[in-house]
Amino acid sequence: MEFGAIGIMGRLFDTEEYGKKHLQAYFSRCGICNKLALLSSFNSTRFLKLLKLPLFPIRHLRILDECPECGYRGTTTARKFAKERKRHLTSMMEGFSSDADDPDHCAHSLHTLMVYNEKNWFIDLQKSYGLRFETNPQVQHVIAQGLCRFGEYDQAIAHCHKAIELGYGKKTEELLQFCLSVLVTQKHSLGLEKWDVKEESAIKAFIPMISFVSAV
Repeated sequence: MEFGAIGIMGRLFDTEEYGKKHLQAYFSRCGICNKLALLSSFNSTRFLKLLKLPLFPIRHLRILDECPECGYRGTTTARKFAKERKRHLTSMMEGFSSDADDPDHCAHSLHTLMVYNEKNWFIDLQKSYGLRFETNPQVQHVIAQGLCRFGEYDQAIAHCHKAIELGYGKKTEELLQFCLSVLVTQKHSLGLEKWDVKEESAIKAFIPMISFVSAV
């Protein structure tokens, strides 16, 4: 009887996510299917549904690196994401104030800004510290990664060549080929229509309920 009741409840109630706010999209390679795609990260809201009718929001989420090719995406709560973001960015700034001449810290800081999609901050840091560590292969590789993520493919290719000349190796060579493939894809508009990602409001989740109440 208990299993039957659970089954009935499962058919009556469900959850679904609505909305895409604070959308960030960037060309990258999916970590699951390994395909070139426009990955997207955004805030969304999970609603409880009764017989496919959204009732009310139950959780605010942050969707990470959603892939249009295989559908994979990471999920965390918006609150946890904001907390982790603040903690990591604060730690990064404290590290710079204590030792701005450490190339390992520079590479870590650039990577942190890249992960949290802080494009303007990344570009400023890359310009001010990129030349200081011009002969460091790791820093040059991370700069290339970030520039690629933020759509600056020509500059990314230049830093890839620097890192390769400095001996960084296979990872940079793969990144270089990736950047070149993106440029070819963009130039010939190969499948770009499926990479059109736009923000969406979660307000549509309330429309069925509003319509139902109005009809009653």
